[in-house]
Amino acid sequence: MRLICLVNTIDNIISGNATTRLLTAALRRGHDVWLTQPDDLGLGTSDQITARAISAILDGDRFVLGAYKQLVVRASDVLFLRTRPDRDPNRQWAHHIAMSLARMARQQGVLVLSDPDGLTAAASKLYPTLLPRSLRPEALITRDPEQIRSYVLKSEEPVILKPLDGDRGRDIFRVHRDDLSNLTQIVDVLTRHGFAVVQRFLPAAREGDVRILLLDGAPIVVDGALAAIRRVPGDADFRSNLHFGGHLADAEMTPQLEAIIDAVGPRLREDGIFLASVDVIGDVVVEVNIFNPDKFAHAARFARLNVAGAVIDGIEKRAHAHHRR
Repeated sequence: MRLICLVNTIDNIISGNATTRLLTAALRRGHDVWLTQPDDLGLGTSDQITARAISAILDGDRFVLGAYKQLVVRASDVLFLRTRPDRDPNRQWAHHIAMSLARMARQQGVLVLSDPDGLTAAASKLYPTLLPRSLRPEALITRDPEQIRSYVLKSEEPVILKPLDGDRGRDIFRVHRDDLSNLTQIVDVLTRHGFAVVQRFLPAAREGDVRILLLDGAPIVVDGALAAIRRVPGDADFRSNLHFGGHLADAEMTPQLEAIIDAVGPRLREDGIFLASVDVIGDVVVEVNIFNPDKFAHAARFARLNVAGAVIDGIEKRAHAHHRR
């Protein structure tokens, strides 16, 4: 199998991160692995999809990059989309065209994972609103400062304010109606370039959030263990992100998680989302990550699970079924 992996920038490929763990697992099975970037895709004179790509090889057990080559993407290839457009704001034009070229590749018989139409539809963080209301927190999404102020004033509990298109736990604020001294400044920051999300603080957040990895809408289980990580806030910050002082803890399947997976899984399969992660606080979904979910390294280090191998199993299975058709 020739596996062509589309990433934001090849220069940022770091040994030991989620993408290199996946590609290393593929290389160990003898697959032909290449990396390319959104602005290195193209369309040839015969309408064939092309990619200026660099080979990935193993030097002993070490993942290294080889030489560049101009590839023609064939129907026998797998095009694995591992980009994060939200982390590449200066090249949105490249991501937009790359997604269109990925659609063309799919139409030409290439197995594209995840489906580019599904990724486009699910790109907004409004995606969880497609779930039943009982499985997601009440939320106000707006750019209107008066609506935000009114929501905060009506809530007896603390309120979380964050950007709709936020990332890595940045620009998340907790405010209470008894102290609105910085509310105007917070709203200005959040709405300067987009929408704000306003929701009541979930008391269960003190116990952390659980990130579950899903493959074709089903939880990844390795040797009987669930591929999930709990992130617990530290003493100095209410956020559970590791770079804000959070730490990792065990996560186990619960009836609440089963109900959430039963609701989220079919939607992901319907939209062609091959690999995703779901963030859960208590018994509600707070985020669905469909672009480049990135907790393989944490699962591998903390829970000692070969999640990368399970994902490559899934790609091989999909490729076999696709090429038989």
